[in-house]
Amino acid sequence: MNDTDFYAESSADLIALETDPVRKELLQRIQHTLDKIRPYIQADGGDVFLVGYADGIVTVTMTGACNGCMVMDSTLNDGIKAIFIR
Repeated sequence: MNDTDFYAESSADLIALETDPVRKELLQRIQHTLDKIRPYIQADGGDVFLVGYADGIVTVTMTGACNGCMVMDSTLNDGIKAIFIR
């Protein structure tokens, strides 16, 4: 893989298909962080998945009850984004 945009069908595919060991380890760390907050999102009927990473930007998709939820922006900015910035 190179530093161009890359989006996979699943988080596992994204990590498994990565050939650069440094980038692969970064994707695993991103996934590990998402796994820490996933139970809280799932408790409200939603879920979050890693779908891409490019140029320092993590791309996720939110599913389930998160679709159309009024607080999804808050979950992304105050929750997920805040954790990654730390």
